[in-house]
Amino acid sequence: MAAWLRLFALLPALLLAACWAGKPFYSKADLRAPIAPGLYRAIETGSSREQDRYRVSIRPDGYTILAKQGAAEPELAGFAALPGRDGMFVAWLVQSTLKGDDEGVTYGLLQRRGSEYVVSFPVCTETRTIAEAAGGVFKPDPKMPMCYFTDRARLEAGLRQVAKEGTLESLRLVPVGKGDRD
Repeated sequence: MAAWLRLFALLPALLLAACWAGKPFYSKADLRAPIAPGLYRAIETGSSREQDRYRVSIRPDGYTILAKQGAAEPELAGFAALPGRDGMFVAWLVQSTLKGDDEGVTYGLLQRRGSEYVVSFPVCTETRTIAEAAGGVFKPDPKMPMCYFTDRARLEAGLRQVAKEGTLESLRLVPVGKGDRD
């Protein structure tokens, strides 16, 4: 969870409100690289103002490197195609799986929209009914309620339903154009 907070610093209130989580369900064989390498502006939903810039590159093993300009350490993200949803991907940060956190990998959605990418995070308190219908378990916590999934199929079923009902757009990654300054 902390890795998502560092990567998308403009979303801490959203991520602290609740999340969808589970074990690390995806292997290197599942990896896809949906975000084209390059420089991106991060724009928060409902705003036209740029928040941060990220340099995106792809490692030979398929993981995506997201380097926030000015940050000391880049983040390593994994993306896997969401079956039944063209152009939509399950997203997670690798750091949370490397720390031995077998129970708390935070999952989100990434959708390609032309040259832009939309990052979405299902908020458990708002999507609890969908999560439970897909087999997720609501774990109440005053600090961070969680919709927890015990297997990949249930997580993906829930994410497909969230996407069907309209993704919760949180952040847009927009390519930096030639007229923009690096």
